[in-house]
Amino acid sequence: MKTRDVPEEQRMTTESLSSPPASPGTNSLGKGILDRRRIMIVVSVLVAAKVVVLAGTFVLFTRGNFQTFTVLPTERGFTAMVHTMATNWDAYLYQSIASTGYPRLPFSELYAFSPFYPALIYLGHFATGSYWTAALLVTNLLSFVFPIILLKLFDLRTALLAEVFPVYVAYSLVGYSDMLALVFLGLGLLAFVRGRRLAAGVCLALAGLVFYDLLVAAGVATAYGALLAWGGRASVSTVLKTALPLLLPGVVAGVCVLGAYWVATGSPFTFLKLEHELWSVGAATPWGQIEWLYNGHGEGSFDHIPWLVDGISLSSTYWVLRNVFFEAFFFAGVCLLAALKGLKERWLLVGFSLVLSVPLLFVQGTPVYSIPRLLLAAFPVFFGYSRSVVNRKWKVAVYTILCLAAAVWALLTFTVAFFA
Repeated sequence: MKTRDVPEEQRMTTESLSSPPASPGTNSLGKGILDRRRIMIVVSVLVAAKVVVLAGTFVLFTRGNFQTFTVLPTERGFTAMVHTMATNWDAYLYQSIASTGYPRLPFSELYAFSPFYPALIYLGHFATGSYWTAALLVTNLLSFVFPIILLKLFDLRTALLAEVFPVYVAYSLVGYSDMLALVFLGLGLLAFVRGRRLAAGVCLALAGLVFYDLLVAAGVATAYGALLAWGGRASVSTVLKTALPLLLPGVVAGVCVLGAYWVATGSPFTFLKLEHELWSVGAATPWGQIEWLYNGHGEGSFDHIPWLVDGISLSSTYWVLRNVFFEAFFFAGVCLLAALKGLKERWLLVGFSLVLSVPLLFVQGTPVYSIPRLLLAAFPVFFGYSRSVVNRKWKVAVYTILCLAAAVWALLTFTVAFFA
């Protein structure tokens, strides 16, 4: 069939998947097409990915041989698996906050978690009847919002690459708050590239209220906006007018967090204290991080836990190799972004991705095991891949198959051990 015989809407969708852009970067971001067909493609692909991953995980969950210190249900039915997924690890803590609030004990581990996501769980339980099903409802609904934001911010192919990424699929199916943080980060970046600075600052601040570490994202947008204004020989007042709407919401959010901790626990630094005492969080070099994975002891370390999942030992070497693989993927994506010479906002994307990923190399403690999911905050890298490496329909298909296979393993190990 000749091109002129194909409906315009269908031809645009096919071209966006099967061929690289003719002149990458000649247009600025935030101009993706949000038509019904593209939205349906994004939603349908994510639904299919969830079904495939759930089915694969269920087969392994019912037949697998696991050695784990977590309490697994005696029955290996589908409901038991989903309940375990919804209540494992931090998910249980989020639901505890939603159901009973924070305890009076000032240094309870619950104070290490923001009330934002638990508040949504609390609201959701009126519709579902339980907190664990409410958590799944909230997470799954938000998981469809984020790729639609990427569809508008970037394009269809970028949205597809992000939504089938193994960590994204896995954490779109469990009771964690990552989807909420990603939605606000995506909205913040979209608002910024469309010139809505105050909206961008508010959205990035909200992302920081989900995960306190993400407050730095507002700093990236502020610095980029200020540098652009300054480079354009703008006056000091113009630079301030550009920077303040981006910066102030994050500053206000940070002050509110510190104030809330002060009122509730008697110290504005309770969060940092809890992270250090409960999960051994501290500064380290990248090599020191690897050494901690092998030699860490006490709170926060899994070195002494003999996990075995279908004959595969989740040893220190496993954690190191897994982290290196994901870090290599994301940092290669940053390089691909930097190579998009015609893209107006490429250094914004590079800076945004680096600020939200590089600090993960310089920490020790339990967050080290969570590096693959924490790297999702550097989502602009998927745009780099969509513009160069995974830029044909067959490449997208191969990428999707590999990602879904990895997502089954990610969800299985989260359910019976600890993937993060």
